[in-house]
Amino acid sequence: MPEYELPPKITEGARLEGNEYGWHPALFPEALANAQALGYACIGGQFQFRLEDGTCEMYWLSADSDPRHEAELWLEYCDRSCSEVRTRFQKLLCETDFRKQALEWQPVREAMDHGLNPLEKLTFVAYFVDEAEWLEDERRRSLRSIDSP
Repeated sequence: MPEYELPPKITEGARLEGNEYGWHPALFPEALANAQALGYACIGGQFQFRLEDGTCEMYWLSADSDPRHEAELWLEYCDRSCSEVRTRFQKLLCETDFRKQALEWQPVREAMDHGLNPLEKLTFVAYFVDEAEWLEDERRRSLRSIDSP
């Protein structure tokens, strides 16, 4: 389970694997809009093929937001981060040949040989934070930097 639970309005339609929520690409824009409306920022995410027997992560196909600016108000950061992820997500979705990407993965190729449509297994894993979680992460980072030689 994730350390912080996301509201059901965000996780609707998502599949939880380990501590990561993933949405079919057609469902992700609504999750992103709901997160923004609820005051959550989106750090970003990546595309994956999620099969029953494993996950094929396409880390090079990520749609991330820029870090929070110093003195940026939380709701401004929420709006900006969600907008940046939305734009980058849509660009990747439009420009990427996911069937070609699927052929790069042996497990997906084998499943395709047995009739799998790889787009049915395409997932976008995204990471959302509220202000309290973001502040706690910042506190932890500060403590680590103090402890580092």
